[in-house]
Parts: sequence; C-alpha cells; structure tokens
Amino acid sequence: MATATTSACRSFPPAAAARPHRPAARGPPARRPRPSTIRTWSRSSLVTEQIVRPSPVTEGPPPLTLFTTPSRRPLVLLVLALLLSAGSVVGLTRLHPDARVDLLTDSQASAFKDQALVADTFGADPVVVMAQPAAGVSLITPDHIVGLSHLEGKLHQAPGVKKVYGPGTLVNTLAISTTTVLLNVCAQEGKSAETAARQKAAAGGQSQAQQDQAGQQAFQQAVSACAQRYAKAFPSLGVPAVNNPTFIQGVLLEPSGQQVRPFWTWALPDTTHALITVRMNRNASLDQVRHIVDIVNSAARSSDLKELHDLRFVASGSPVLTLSVADSVFNSLKLLLPLALLAVLVVGLLALGTSMVLTLLVAAPAALWTGGIAGFLGLPVTPATLVVLPVVLGLATDYFIQSVNRVMDAEGGVESRVALAARRMLPSTGLAALATAAGMLAFVASGIPLVRQFGLFMALGVALAYLANYLVGLPALVLVGRRFPAVLAGSRLRSVAGRRIAMLGSLVPAAAMVIAAIGLIGWAALPAVKIETDPAQLVPAGDPALAQAELVRQQIGLTGEIDLV
Repeated sequence: MATATTSACRSFPPAAAARPHRPAARGPPARRPRPSTIRTWSRSSLVTEQIVRPSPVTEGPPPLTLFTTPSRRPLVLLVLALLLSAGSVVGLTRLHPDARVDLLTDSQASAFKDQALVADTFGADPVVVMAQPAAGVSLITPDHIVGLSHLEGKLHQAPGVKKVYGPGTLVNTLAISTTTVLLNVCAQEGKSAETAARQKAAAGGQSQAQQDQAGQQAFQQAVSACAQRYAKAFPSLGVPAVNNPTFIQGVLLEPSGQQVRPFWTWALPDTTHALITVRMNRNASLDQVRHIVDIVNSAARSSDLKELHDLRFVASGSPVLTLSVADSVFNSLKLLLPLALLAVLVVGLLALGTSMVLTLLVAAPAALWTGGIAGFLGLPVTPATLVVLPVVLGLATDYFIQSVNRVMDAEGGVESRVALAARRMLPSTGLAALATAAGMLAFVASGIPLVRQFGLFMALGVALAYLANYLVGLPALVLVGRRFPAVLAGSRLRSVAGRRIAMLGSLVPAAAMVIAAIGLIGWAALPAVKIETDPAQLVPAGDPALAQAELVRQQIGLTGEIDLV
C-alpha cells in the first residue's frame, strides 16, 4: 500500500489528490494564454503558472546635452566647424613670420633699454647695400654719384627707415655745406662792402637811388672777389655740386686720385665699392625690410635710376639675414605639415585600420583653426612656434583615436555608441587638455617674447585640437557609421597593434629606472646646451641671403654694423 501511495503521489498533483472528488461543472471554455504570458512547468507536478509580464514602456529620445549633441545633431556641429574653417582661412592671410633678435630679449632688462635708446637715436641694425661697377667701369663719376643720391633718397622715404648714409648723401651734404659756408662768408663780405659804399655815397650828397646802385655794385664786386679768392685757394674742388667731377674727385679722393680719403671709407671702402647704410627704426617690421631689399634688387633696372644701370647691388646685414630666417621658418611648414599629416595617417592606420582617413578630417581642421586664430590674434610664426602645428596634429589625432576606440568597444546603434563614448571620453580628455593648456599659459609670464608667444600659441592649439574632435570627429563617426557600419567594427591590424602597444606597459622596473636615469642626466646637462642667436647660424647653408653676406664680407670685410665717428 505504501508503495502504491507513493506512486500515485508522483503521478498526480498533490493538490488534486487531497481535494475531494466533485463532478466537473460546465463553464465557459478556458481562454488561451496571451502572448505576454509565460507558461512555467513545475518540476514535481504538471501544474502551470501564468505570469503576466508588464507591457514595455516606450522611452523617448535622450535629452539634448553636451554629450548627446554630436550623435543627435551631427550636421549642426559640422556646419559650425565649416564656418570656423572659413574664418580661419581669412586669419591665415594675417599670419606672418618673425625671427627678430628682439624676440630673445627681455624688454625689462637694462641692456635692452640701452639698446633701445641707441636705436631710437641713431637707428637700429642697418641694411648694408654694396654697389659695384662692371669690369672696366669707373665708380666715382658724376652720373653714379647723382644716381646713388637719388637711390638713397628713395630708400630714406621708405617706411620703417630711420637714417640713410651713402656716397650720394655724402657728396650732396659736402656740396651744400661748402656752398653754405662760402655763401655765408662771401655774403658777409658783400654786406660790409655794400654798407661802406652807401655811407660813402651819402657823404658825397648823392641821391637815394644813387646810394642803392653804389651799394649793389659794391656787394656784387665783393662777393665775386670772395669767390675767386676761394677758388684760387682750393683749385681742386671747383664748383661745389654733385655733378661736378672736379668737386667729386677733390673731396673724395687723395691728391693722387687713386685712393679714397680715410675718413670717407665708411661710404667708399675703395674706388670700386660703394656702401649705402640704411638704418631701420627699432620697431621696423620684416615686411618693411623686405621692401628695402626689393628696392635695392631692382635699382639697376629701375627706369628712374638710369645712372645706375651699369652697377651691381647686393643687400646684406642683420635685418636681411633675419628676414631670411623668418622666410625659412615659414617655408619649412610646407615640408613639416605634409610629413606630420603622413605620420597621422600611419598612426591612424595602426590604431583604426580602414578608418584611418577619418583622422585627417579631424587633424587638418585643428591645424587650420590654430593658424587662422593665431593670425587674428597677431601671433607670429617663429622658430619656437613652428613646432606647435605638428603638435596640434598629434593631439587632435590622439583625441579622435580615443573616441573611435570607445565607439568600437561599445555595443548598440551607432548613435548610442557615440553618445556613450562622448560621455565617457570627453570629461577625461577635456581635463587633460585643460591641464596642458594651463601649463602652456604659464609661459606667458616670461619676459622674453619668443617664450611668451610660444605659450599662447600652444595653449590655443591644445584647445582647438579638443574642439576639432567634438565638432568634427564625433559627428563624422555618426554619419560614417550610419553609411558604412563596417568602418567602426575594428580590424585585425588594430588588434595586433593594440597588443604590441600594450606590451610596452609590461617593461620591467629595471628598464623603467634606466630610462628615468637617462632623462635625469639629460636634464642636468641642459645648462651646457649652447644657445644660438646668430641669424647666420639659423639659416640653411645654401641660403641666398647668407651667400650675399659672405660676398660682402669677402669684398669689403663687413656685413653688418658700421661705426660712424
């Protein structure tokens, strides 16, 4: 009996066995369970339970926030980026190079103030212009002196010029001074003779008209006698004039006529070379120096300087070398930026695989905005700020790669993945960008303009690299992900590169200590690093300005300062 009872209990539900038998009542047919019900079978019985699942609640779109805007309004952000790019193109036209020595000088230093006082009084570093005649042509002629005088006047009228010295100015000044002295002396003698003649005529009872006539005749006779006396005293000078060969030879050359008088060698080192010294204003711009160089280079072909067509002109001096350095800095961007973009592509290929082209869509606008806004702010491109644009390309690429990796590792639709990546990545990278920009802004406290401009340029680049990822990078991921989902699926190359990069973190502590020691040694050696401020050492070896400076040095022995005593 016990066995049968146990078997019955296993065969039927316990509740049915305990319930007294009643005839089944006829009722409405049982309804079939709705699709939302779940039928659960008890392991120990055939009884089922019906559990009703609540109807799903349809959620609305997430609110529009800083993190969801790139995924919900990608086109709006891209339009803003396009407008910013258009404005930056205008700013690029205002970007200019600068490599003046003043960039390395503290404006509060006493040495700078003394130099500024001298420059404000006599002019800053000069542009030295060497003139040399063709073979067999004489330099010291009336035509050349007249032409040099006109050229010097033209240079003096150029903006940014303080003083101009040269052979033409010298001879013209001597002619005017000599004439002025002679006129003053002879005029004084003539006035004395006129007074005496008037008094004599008045004593003789002559009329006023006769007195005037006698005085005028006496004046003319006295002046003529004075001029003749001086002409006999200095027969080698003749009439003081820039077009008088006798006067030119007499004042510039030794009596032998073969050598220049020693006190005029600053303008005429010898009989075959002439020097024009153009002293610039202390705050003269490089464009003003460029204008001076253009005038000099076109002097031999100028229609208003026909007297100089058989002369050769070479412009040199510190301002010309500085101009060449600035141009070299600016032109080097034509090589550095393509190389930096190529490096961006390589890094993008290793980190993103087939989506590497997207890195250019972020890095290029970041560099464009940095250069354009720097142009509006008046920040120049200097040997220090030259490195900013490649760094901006690298930072923009780094921010974007972090965004792409977040999107690739997330699940769901592309909009939700981008929104999640923005929420997780933007605060951390924004904090890092803020800290970097703040560190760069610390350089603004420096009194050296070169360091100060570098800090401003770099802080601006960090901020715009971060902004480029937000305005271009994240919206581009949404639009590309919708059209080409496979781009955000990762690649085998990305996985392999990620594993190799991760291996760098497994360096043993000993290796890390060796690297740290090398860094400390390099830090300690910084005071021994030579600081180069010579413009001649900052230009390429084959630079034309450097070649011209060397030519002037070989011909006359100088390329820069000329002391005037």
